[in-house]
Order: sequence, then C-alpha cells, then structure tokens
Amino acid sequence: MNKNQTIIISGPTAVGKTAVAVELCKKLNGSIISADSRQVYKYLDTGTNKEGTLKGDIRQIEGINQYLTDIITPDKKYSAKMFENDAQKYEDIILKENKVPVIVGGTGLYLKAFLYGLDDLPDANEEIRQEIENTVSKKGLDYVYEENGNDISSMIKVLQKLKDIDHPVVLHINTQKGKGYELAEKNR
Repeated sequence: MNKNQTIIISGPTAVGKTAVAVELCKKLNGSIISADSRQVYKYLDTGTNKEGTLKGDIRQIEGINQYLTDIITPDKKYSAKMFENDAQKYEDIILKENKVPVIVGGTGLYLKAFLYGLDDLPDANEEIRQEIENTVSKKGLDYVYEENGNDISSMIKVLQKLKDIDHPVVLHINTQKGKGYELAEKNR
C-alpha cells in the first residue's frame, strides 16, 4: 500500500468504526484522526464512546494515536472549517512520521470538509445576532413575521435591506402554507 494514501472509515454511530480502524492501524502502521463532532469536546466521555486513554493531548487506543478528541471545552465553538484545517495538519504530521492516516467518524460534514474543502466565510456578526434575538425576545416571532410579511415582495424587501448589511445570509423558504421564510447566517 502507498504510504501517501489516507483511509476514511465512516458510518453510523456504534457500528465499530474505531475498532476496525485500530486493527487497520496496527497492520498498516497508522494513526487515527477522529471525524466525530462530539468527541472533539473535553469532558464529554459519556455518550460519545471515547475509547482508550488520554496521554497529554493525544488519545491512545491499544497503542494507536487518535487525534482530534478532547481538544476543546464544551463552551467553545468548533466548526467544520476548523476540522478541515486541523485534520489536514494531523494528516501531514502522520505522513511525515511515515504512517498511514486513518480518518474515522460519522460526522458527514467533517468528512466532506476534509475531502472537498469549505469556503472561507466570515465569522458571524454577534452584534447583529444579538439585535435580532432581542427583537424576537421582546416582541415575539409573530411581530417579526407581521413586520416582514410572508409574501415574495416582502422577502425581496428584506433581502434589499440585507444588501446594506455587510454580512452573508441565507434565505430559507418553508413551503408549508403559513410558515413563510426565515433568514439564517450563511456560515451557521
């Protein structure tokens, strides 16, 4: 096997992906990069099925290094873009050690980010988010819908207003009668 190949093992929760990866790493001299959106968090051991033991910043399972577990506290954000960058970094480290990188996990967006990359988008503007949340909290969603309308011309007006804001958004249209539309930040 070419040592410059990266192996990806993916699938649903609790089907034995990590056990397969450990055995594969033993045979091929590999190391694991976790692609699990919950295992990145410290202290969330119950319910995330973290295996092995933490040795410094690296988890080890039967002598095999597993990267990208226990790297951030639960009160911090960790995005697919961050995973893309971190996974690439650890892939490079593993390859420099003349080992085979084995990416293991079921978080599809993480795997997609690693394989195809993600666009660089600006961070969410927390001031705008807070302003919207305050309006909804004080006046309710009904007010927001009444204020902005539920028809195409109103959506166009909202989008025109958003052009004045230097902040990317996505317009989500719910086709169920009476549900209207909602605006969501593009990078969330």
